[in-house]
Amino acid sequence: MQRVSPAALADLGPQLDSLLNQLDEEIPGGYSDRFQGQVLRLILQTERLLAPNPSERQLLAVSKALLNSGQANLALSKLEEALIPRLPRR
Repeated sequence: MQRVSPAALADLGPQLDSLLNQLDEEIPGGYSDRFQGQVLRLILQTERLLAPNPSERQLLAVSKALLNSGQANLALSKLEEALIPRLPRR
């Protein structure tokens, strides 16, 4: 597994938290293009920084597929499932 900077990973946590908080402001099933773009950027950034193992890669692929089908809430859930175990403890 490639070594990833803890600081780089730590930056992903607040971004994920922010998007999860924004879910309350979005209309389920009618997420704005801006919001979906932010989710996609975080998924791609996570893929790049995480150097995912096969299990994490699968979660990120499912996250992208859910986002593409308009289910940003579930996409964030899968992203969180892949990301949280790798974040530095606070």
